[in-house]
Amino acid sequence: MQEVLCPQVGASFSGQTYLFWKRLISLKQYCFRNTDMDSLDKLIANANDGTLLHKLTLEQKDIHYALDQRDHPSFDNKWMKASHAVDTLKGSAADADARVAQLRKILYLQSMERWESPDLAACISDDFGLIGDALITQYQNPWLNGLLLAYLSSRFPTGELQETPGLLEDAFKA
Repeated sequence: MQEVLCPQVGASFSGQTYLFWKRLISLKQYCFRNTDMDSLDKLIANANDGTLLHKLTLEQKDIHYALDQRDHPSFDNKWMKASHAVDTLKGSAADADARVAQLRKILYLQSMERWESPDLAACISDDFGLIGDALITQYQNPWLNGLLLAYLSSRFPTGELQETPGLLEDAFKA
């Protein structure tokens, strides 16, 4: 049986194996289209130049209280629901886009430097990991829009967030 080179995988396959890889790649390209990468790149650029967290209003004395507010079901349940939905869409194939990992690292380090709180830095990093993964998978959720808009409005998100209909990437157009 003749082998066919599959350039996306970088290997040669025969018959059914080639068709399997070709369909898998097509499915991945369909599910993870590049239309939202501009928004993720904007987040990374804003993180790199320090403007994403620069105006975030959170005093050192309020950190513990703010973190406690995120443990309340009104926030935590919705965060977990969004996280599970994004993880389901993401699957294992797109485990960690390098840009999302880069965004998380930048924001974690900036948060640690500014507030010296590993718990706060982890929350901020996790929030933007969720937002980045949602952009990649094109997951849409009004609560998640509110999470991003809180940060873009220089507020650390806690408690009940303003659920905002529309696309997550629309937050960058406002």
